[in-house]
Amino acid sequence: MKIGKGAQVRTLLSSLVEGVVKKWRGRKTVRHKSDKAHFLNGQGTEFKKLGKGYWGSVSQFFTGNEGPLKVVKKIDIKNYSDKEVKILERLGGHEHCVSLEKEWRDDKYHYIGMEDAGLDIGRLVYRKHGAVGVYKKTNPFVALFRRGGGFRAIDEVKSEKLFFKSLLFQSLQGVGHMHEKQIVHRDIKPSNIMITPVGQVRVGDFGCATEVDQTTRFRGDIRYQPPETSKFRRGSYNEKSDIWMLGATMTEMLLGKSAIMGFFRIFPRSIQSIFRRIDKAEGAGLISRDTGELLKSMLAANPADRPSAQELLHHEYFQSDLEKLNQLKKAWGKD
Repeated sequence: MKIGKGAQVRTLLSSLVEGVVKKWRGRKTVRHKSDKAHFLNGQGTEFKKLGKGYWGSVSQFFTGNEGPLKVVKKIDIKNYSDKEVKILERLGGHEHCVSLEKEWRDDKYHYIGMEDAGLDIGRLVYRKHGAVGVYKKTNPFVALFRRGGGFRAIDEVKSEKLFFKSLLFQSLQGVGHMHEKQIVHRDIKPSNIMITPVGQVRVGDFGCATEVDQTTRFRGDIRYQPPETSKFRRGSYNEKSDIWMLGATMTEMLLGKSAIMGFFRIFPRSIQSIFRRIDKAEGAGLISRDTGELLKSMLAANPADRPSAQELLHHEYFQSDLEKLNQLKKAWGKD
């Protein structure tokens, strides 16, 4: 039986595509095994890519049933700078900052091994189907959030408000520690605030962090860019700029992405527009007045009008519940 030319062409194309796919899959498997061998000496049991950029990629490693999760940042040698490692070393493994565990390199890449600090707020609040992954079973705080809308409810009587207050308090402790070391983060956003299964918060990803001086400029995600650093104002970036980004992150966590994101979700809304949304949430009983006032102080247009991390930590908003916050932290730590 003769085979027509059309069928021959289709068979040839099919075999070519199959060969390319097999070859690609083979390379992918080798690369994954190689990465695990670098960090885990062949002990890793699963691999998951968390993100990538022009500099390289970030991957998650599962070290087996008993070992902890690890995160490895793989950076192309030509894009590598030792600044991030030096900053992680200076922060010294603070309880609210992601800690450095190991670094190494090969001919093509430099690897930075860090603890896996848990589920980030970005995936927690805006998770698409499956984006929460393994954390859906291991992180009990997933149930407090609804997809795209922040907390299910902020109730003065229930624990959700205290939970939010604890997250903000712990985040400020991490940011405050950085500022004491004369370091600014420059890229605080939902995906860089992590929550462990026992409710401990860690600030992560110090790829944009730097020592602060009068010449420091913004380098983070433009969707959370502080107003003083816009291209129209051309202001320098300082510790108060970190406070604005943290305020934007926490406002978004409470009220959802539309509270901060503006035109096509490329740039943040105007300060007046954000404040109107906070006032509307207060009026609807979604957040308390003291929560709204604290967030607005962090989001003030003028950096001089924003409180520092240490001033916020000593604010009555936290001090009034300090004993409860400490008890909550201890209780989570026992789980």
